[in-house]
Amino acid sequence: MDEFRARLQGLLGEFADRPDDARAPAWSLFLALHPDPNRP
Repeated sequence: MDEFRARLQGLLGEFADRPDDARAPAWSLFLALHPDPNRP
């Protein structure tokens, strides 16, 4: 999970650091991580 979080944060940070394009529509992202209750 630590590796997944670090890689995801790196990917999202890479895109967030790109310059804005005033012609492009704005988007937001919602992501939720939670323990799977069906697995021990």
